[in-house]
Amino acid sequence: MSQCYLCGGEVEDVRESREFRIRGRNVVVDVQFSRCGHCGEEMWSDEQVTAAQLAATAEVRRARKLLDPAEIVRIRRSLDLTQEEFEQLLGAGKKTVVRWERGIVPPSSAMNELIWLIGEDRKNAERLAAKNGVALPKPASSPEPAVMRRKAS
Repeated sequence: MSQCYLCGGEVEDVRESREFRIRGRNVVVDVQFSRCGHCGEEMWSDEQVTAAQLAATAEVRRARKLLDPAEIVRIRRSLDLTQEEFEQLLGAGKKTVVRWERGIVPPSSAMNELIWLIGEDRKNAERLAAKNGVALPKPASSPEPAVMRRKAS
């Protein structure tokens, strides 16, 4: 058992619902932290703060039907772009893609739609690349169909 740094009371682990405001939206998520049973002081580890932030952000993404981090990574990688190149392509700020892909913050609704459009049709990415001065690598040539690769017996 640990003791409260303020009053010396016994500190206990607590799990409860809390409301957070993310991107103008209030969301309620279950969080875990520590609380002094005597004075009520709350104590949060860095890991608990991060977990709460990720849970709240995930709830905003779910409620707004935004792309999840794995989908954003998949779309960026399908274009063979680094995070920095993807930011330039989208006209996003520095380290924005890092935060989206880690789930720390969700993209705005408008940026989400842009990423989705890029993922749906490479021509949209090509148009943006030309406009924003991004060298978009050529798509990898599609592999030969399996039927054509078999040797004749």
